[in-house]
Amino acid sequence: MYYILYNPSSNDGKTIKKINKLYNDLQLLDECYKQNLLEIVGKEVIFLDSLENDDVVYLCGGDGTLNRFLNAIGDKEFKCKLLFYSCGSGNDFKRDFKNDKFIDLDPIRRNISKCYINGDEKALFVNGIGIGLDAVVCRSKNQLSVTGAKKSYFNITLSSFKKFRPYSLDLVIDGEKKHYDNVWTMICSNGKYMGGGMKVCPDAIRNDGIFELVIIHSLPKWLMIILFPLIYLGLHRIVKGVEYIKCKSLKAIPDGCTVLQMDGETLDYAREIVVEA
Repeated sequence: MYYILYNPSSNDGKTIKKINKLYNDLQLLDECYKQNLLEIVGKEVIFLDSLENDDVVYLCGGDGTLNRFLNAIGDKEFKCKLLFYSCGSGNDFKRDFKNDKFIDLDPIRRNISKCYINGDEKALFVNGIGIGLDAVVCRSKNQLSVTGAKKSYFNITLSSFKKFRPYSLDLVIDGEKKHYDNVWTMICSNGKYMGGGMKVCPDAIRNDGIFELVIIHSLPKWLMIILFPLIYLGLHRIVKGVEYIKCKSLKAIPDGCTVLQMDGETLDYAREIVVEA
């Protein structure tokens, strides 16, 4: 049996059309079942546990859908085959698998990165995490999606940028302590892309056991405005104030901003995070 798990709210509701097309393209209409993910929230493990070796599950949605689902099922093993079909709005995870229509999630799950928040809360992520302006933008975008309000990503970024105040940051990078003031954002990434195609970490290699850490600090607002277009091209590292570090472990303690984003999903209370490959 084939199962299509989909998030109807992904990509502002446009995912449904893509799901219907996938459903028809599979040409297995008598052996294919569609399941709304919102109807099995908290029961994802029970659902997957009920499936057999010859069952195939297509998880359909964007980076946020993938993040929430992987966190829901954790590291538990299942008999069924689990594939990801990208049809969200950002699709940064899919950009690292350009030639794959369906992405096998088994190797991804075996090498998934972990983030420990405030000492005990464990979360998983596939693309990257960030504290600062990028997280505030993600939070605003998610809040607007819930209300149904329409606003472009550019306008959300501009509005967030006007209100944002840089913060201080203490880091322990592979055992070495560092301190930064006037930080706009800190991003720790597995993949090259974030924010819907922004090439934040152009040298990142997924699942190589090494994070790409980007810290943007000590820049005036006018230079930050110029910097954003450069990020889409991966050219932001030429700007003084953009620090780029490769690392295997990270501990971050922010002062002045506790908004954290993980694959675009946000929370407001990240007083300390520890990241492991």
